[in-house]
Amino acid sequence: MKSNQAIVCTQLPQVISVLNLLSDAVYARICIECGWNDETYHYYLSHSERIPNESRQRINGIVADQIRYLASHPPQINPHGDKRAT
Repeated sequence: MKSNQAIVCTQLPQVISVLNLLSDAVYARICIECGWNDETYHYYLSHSERIPNESRQRINGIVADQIRYLASHPPQINPHGDKRAT
């Protein structure tokens, strides 16, 4: 495997699990970097127009960073249909 390639997943459910983790990673980073707790996060989900500009800028950066990371390390299904890594 080349050093710049992602680890190959063997099953589609594993790929979907990795993609589902993206929202968890974004949530955690927003709470940490914006200093929000769970209640604040969920409040702003329903009232996004009230998010302070500084937090908006941080959130935009977080989302862009996470998507860049995912794009450079995409999960893949093993082309051989078994558990061998390629």
